[in-house]
Formats: sequence, C-alpha cells, structure tokens
Amino acid sequence: MINASSDTDINHPLTAIQTRRILLVDDQALVGSLMFNMLMDQKDLELHYCDDPLKAIEFASEITPAVILLDLVMPGLDGLALLRHFQQHQELRDVPVLILSTTEDAESKAEAFSSGAHDFLVKLPHPLEMIARLRHHAESYESRRRHRMAEKALLASERRYRTLFGAIHSGVMVFECVDNCTSFQLHEMNSAAEHITGMKADTVVTRPLNQVCPMAEERGLLQVMKQVCTDGLPRQLSAALFDNGEQKIWLEHAIYRLTPTELVVVQRNVTKLKQSEEDKINFHLKQLDIQKQSAQVQRRGRETAERAHRNQQVVHLITEISLQSSALKTILSASLQLVLNLPEFQGFNQGSVFLVSQKQEQLLELVAHVGLSDNKLTEQCQTVPFGHCICGRLATLGEDILITKQCDLDSGHDIQSEDMVDHGHCNIKLSGKSGLLGIINLHLPPGHDIPEEAQQFLRTIANTLAGVIERKRAEEAAWKASQARTEFLANISHELRTPLHGILGFAERGHKKALDEETPRETLKRYFHYTRTSGNRLLALLNDLLDLSKLDAGRMRFEMGSNDIRPVIDEAVVEFSSLALERGLSVDVQSQTDQSTAWCDPEKMLQVFRNLLSNAIKFSPESSTITITVSLRHLPGGRRRSDPQRLPGLEVIVQDQGIGIPDKELETIFAKFTQSTKTKTGAGGTGLGLAICREIIDAHKGQIWAENSEQGGALFHLLLPVTEPFPQGRPRSQNLKEILLRR
Repeated sequence: MINASSDTDINHPLTAIQTRRILLVDDQALVGSLMFNMLMDQKDLELHYCDDPLKAIEFASEITPAVILLDLVMPGLDGLALLRHFQQHQELRDVPVLILSTTEDAESKAEAFSSGAHDFLVKLPHPLEMIARLRHHAESYESRRRHRMAEKALLASERRYRTLFGAIHSGVMVFECVDNCTSFQLHEMNSAAEHITGMKADTVVTRPLNQVCPMAEERGLLQVMKQVCTDGLPRQLSAALFDNGEQKIWLEHAIYRLTPTELVVVQRNVTKLKQSEEDKINFHLKQLDIQKQSAQVQRRGRETAERAHRNQQVVHLITEISLQSSALKTILSASLQLVLNLPEFQGFNQGSVFLVSQKQEQLLELVAHVGLSDNKLTEQCQTVPFGHCICGRLATLGEDILITKQCDLDSGHDIQSEDMVDHGHCNIKLSGKSGLLGIINLHLPPGHDIPEEAQQFLRTIANTLAGVIERKRAEEAAWKASQARTEFLANISHELRTPLHGILGFAERGHKKALDEETPRETLKRYFHYTRTSGNRLLALLNDLLDLSKLDAGRMRFEMGSNDIRPVIDEAVVEFSSLALERGLSVDVQSQTDQSTAWCDPEKMLQVFRNLLSNAIKFSPESSTITITVSLRHLPGGRRRSDPQRLPGLEVIVQDQGIGIPDKELETIFAKFTQSTKTKTGAGGTGLGLAICREIIDAHKGQIWAENSEQGGALFHLLLPVTEPFPQGRPRSQNLKEILLRR
C-alpha cells in the first residue's frame, strides 16, 4: 500500500487547501506509479494505493476516501464484486466509485453502471481528464455529504426544538407579524401556553392576539410587541394579573424577535412565586409585628419595673423621712414633693394635704402644700368642711379616690378665685385604724386622667402616709402623756407631801405638847386644826384621783334634773371666800337673765365650780376681781357639734385678771395630767381639775372651753342645756360610758 501526497503543508494558514483522499485499488503496481505521477502536482488530491482487493475495505475505512478507483479485473476479487462490498458498508457506500478497465466495452460499461459505479474510465486516461473527473466526483460526494449532514443536523435540531418546545414549563407562543407589525396572529404555542391560556393550540392557531390574550392591550403587551417587531430589541414585562376565564394568574412576559416577521412571546406563570413572595412578606411582617409586640412587652416590662423601683424608692424615702425627728407638716410636704416629682404625676406640680381637724368635727385643715403660693385661694382653703368643695366631698363618699377634670362649679369645685388657673384634681383619702385622717389633693392639667396603675400607687402612698400620721400622733400623744405623767408625778408628790408633812409635823408637835401638862389648850387646839386642814387637803386630792378614775371607768353616777344653777355657784363662792379674802380678791357674780335653771347634777356642778374658782383664785393677782357671769345662749342640739339643731342653754363665764393662758394651750389644759406652762412656774396643781371638769360637762351634753380676755386674764366658758337633750325614755341617771356610746 502506498500513500502519495504533496509535501506542501496544507495546514499552514496561507496555503490551506482542502485535501481530498483518492483510493486506488489495482493489482498492477505500474498503474499505481503512473497515478502517483499524474497527481503529484495536485495540491488538493492525495493518492492512497492498495494492491490487495481483500484488504481494500479495511484500508478505505481507515482513510475515508472522497473517490475510489477500482480496477475492473483483479485476481481473487474483481472490481464489480468489490464495488458491491463497498455498497454494503455503512460508511463507504456513498463514496463515488470509478471503474478502471483496459477496454472500453459497452457491455462492461453497462454492467458497471448497473452495479452502481459512478463513472467508467479506460486506463489510463489523459491526466487532465483524470484530474477533472476526480475533482468532479470528489466535490459531488462532499456536496452530498454536506447536504446529508445538514439535513441530519436540521432533523436533530428540529427534534430538540420540538422536545424543548413541548417540555419547557413556560408558555411559548410564536406570533406572525401582519399589517406592518400593527397586529399579530398566533402561529404556534406549546402545551404550557395552552395550560396558561386555557386554550388548545389547534383551535387558536391563526387567531389574532386579542383573542389569544384578551388583556394584552390593557396590560401593555401589544405595545411592547410592536416595539420589538420594529427595533428587534428583546423586552420584558413585569408580572401582571391575568384572567384566563378559570382562574386569575400572575404572568411575566418576555418578547423576542425570531425573524423579521415572527415574534416569540414567553409567558412565565409566577403565581406561586408571587404567593411565595407574599407569604414571605406576610411572614416577615408577622415576625416584625411579633418583634414589635415583644419589644413593647419588654419595654412595658422595663417601664413597669422602673416605675415599681421608683415607687418603692419613694415609699422608702417617705419612711426614712418619717423616722426623723421632723414635724408632721415637714414630713407631709417632703412626701408630697417626692410624689409630684414622679413622671406619672408631673402636671402642674402642685398639691396639698388636708388633715381632719382634731378640734372640730367634720372639718379638714390645710396642713401642707407644694407649688401653691400663699394667695387668696390658699387662704380660702385653710379649712374645708365635709361635703364642701372637692376634698370635703370625697370625705363624705365611700370611694377612696376622686378624680375631676375641671375646676368649675359643676364638678364640685366650690372654692373659686379670680386668679385661679384651670386645672383638675386627684384626691386620695388618708384612712387609718381610727377612720378618716385626711385628704391628699393633687392638681392635674385640665382634662387629664390618671391610669389605674398610678391610682394603685397613690393608694400605697396614702396608706404609707396614714401609717406615718397615726404613728407620729401616737408618738406625740405618748410624749405628751409621758410628760404629763412625769409632771403629774412631780406635782402629785409635791401635793401629797405637803399635807402629809403638815399632818405629821403638827401631830408630832401636838403629841409633845400633850405630854407637857403646862401646854395651853389653845395651842393644842391650833395644832389639831392644822392637822385637820392638811388632812382635808389630802382627802380632796385623793377624791380628785378617785373621781377621775370613776369617770375613766364609766362608773361615775349622775343625778340629772332641772336645777337652779345660781345656788350652786353661790355655795362655791362661799367655800372659797376665806381664801379669796386672804389674797384681797373679790368675787362678783352677775346674772344677765332671770332664767338660771339647767339640766344638771348639782353635786357634780359644784365640783366643777370649785375647780374653776380654785384656778381663778390661784392665778389672780392680789386685790383683783373674779367675775362670774350667768346668761342664756344656744348650744348644739344634735349628737355632734356640727349638727344644725340648736337648743336653749345656760352659759356661765368665770373670768379672772391673771396671767392668762398661752393660745396653743387653750385646748390642751383640759387634757388629763396636763398643766399650762404658766402653771409650772410655781402656782401648783396636779392638772386634774380641768380634766374632771371637761368629763363632767361632756356627760351633761354641754361644752366647756377657755379663751383669753383682751383686757388680760382668762375666761372659762361653761355651757349647759336648759332642758334634757335626749328625753326619749332615757333614765336620768347614766354613767359616762353609756353616754359616750350613745354619742
């Protein structure tokens, strides 16, 4: 086998010439040599020689020739038989075969062409003819080969296109442009497009766009298709909602120009994607909402904890302040300021505290205030009766908190002032074990309200301050009681020691003098007189203690009736006449009325007048006058002093010209074991007389009080009912405990 080829590098880009392989099968080597010489100068022809016909098939399979030259007559296998073998070979059957023969026999030609030969040559033809025939058949073979390959590729591409066209999940529709791209007709659509549009391809092909996509014009699809058809640039439409008659779906459109007269519209169903996006958005919104709610809960928790901590600190500070040795007014003012500084109560930063009067029933007294200057309004609010204005109205209600949003008369704000700024109120009761102690009054901006949590805190503050008030009052009462007891023990020791010393001293002297027979009788008589006087003084003191004990225990008996009070006064004056004369005092009894009867117990009233005259004589300067005046006057007829009923009463005033009583002590001097500070200067006394007087007068449903005269000295007022105060079948004799219980 011989391969004959040109030495020229056909792969060089400057000399690139397509080389066609020529296979010569001939048992004569001379023919092969001649063919080699004939084709040696042909750059596009490459000769391959095979001298064994049995190996020609295998050799041809290796070199894939463009033309095969077969010798007609060869030993073992002639050319026509070999031709049939080539025709049966899958890869070689289309290669053109030229038969070479030594004779130009018509019968041989006919047989060769009928066997499938492409040409018949008498060997060896002229080189030009040979080269021309080889090139012709080679080019024809290559042309057919390229055509078959193109058809094959086209068929494969067609199959792939159809497969992809049918398998793609997006809807694909091919439209043909008509009327200069002003309208479009459907040319083809895949199954996905059928599903999307709800139409079958065989029923809508050749239909116009508006019948295939009814909403194309409204959604802008028609306009975009016209633009793509004009400039050839692909375009996309964002998702829009389309209705195919069965359901509403979200579609994205992409438009491409396939040919100058064809457009491809790709529809993508993004309903699930839209739903997924919407679900994601809703999920994120829900998560954000949950986070916001969680943040709000955490913030409210922090605010609640901070508020609770602040409130706890305020309560703690109020407790610390109350433990200091400060006045109750100072404690209340400081506590009120602490509350008003809290964010929950920052309004006008004004407030006040009223306490129930300990001197007069159903009356509130202004004790402390913050942010309120001393003006006409605060002057009007120094005392507020129960039921009057906001504070007094809360005192009579069952609620513990009263909130008003205006300060007009309709809301119950009875106290008005020209310079008053519009405001609201939050009033909180101060209630203790003994009942109502007072009212906390906070000023608020008009229309403002206080939430329930803040109201609960105000209740806590009110309870804390109520405990402070009761404790402070108890401490004050305990201190006063301790002081009174100390003074009482000192006084009582002095009072007991003085008559005892007199009794013992005169008894010892009398005993010594009695042993002396020469002692005059008058001397012994004088000693016995002094002893009896001291004994009577000691007995009077013990009687006072016994009376006070009976009054406290409710075992004092009263014989009440309508009695003339003037003889009782005269008897007391006569008893103390000698003592008054010793100091140069005169007692003047004046009656401004002919009516001098009162509902009383004469014996107990004599005890009262004795105490009052004793005090008047004790504190009057020498050569002065003590005046006792009797007159008519009304006194409260209800069970309480504030009740509007009035009853006729008899008033007795005992006036001296002495040193008077300090204004702060005008009420306290009637307390047990209590004396005026001026009494402690040496005037003596146990502090029991006026306390006994108060208990007796209270049992008579009367009144007793003290005041200072403008001319100097003290005035003791005693007011008794003229008739029985409560005559509904009550016994005339009652003990103090029963009277107090009925009050």
